[in-house]
Amino acid sequence: MARALEAALPDPFLFFGLDFFLLGDVLPRTAGREVRDRARLRPNVHDGFYRCVRALAVGGNDVDGGALLETTVSSVVEAWQQRQT
Repeated sequence: MARALEAALPDPFLFFGLDFFLLGDVLPRTAGREVRDRARLRPNVHDGFYRCVRALAVGGNDVDGGALLETTVSSVVEAWQQRQT
């Protein structure tokens, strides 16, 4: 879906989602390739992810943050609005 959106948008967007962390080799894994200590890591990883998306937006980038479904999305929207003024 991100690639289809990318092709349709007139301006370049950065595509950055939590799945990069969950499916990639960013998070520590068990021998069975499961995320190690997922319950303990989740709150900090999610918080850090949303802060990263906001920082990219504040830095002047258009960002598709993928899974921005929690209340932190308001801080990303605020950053985009500040950039527009």
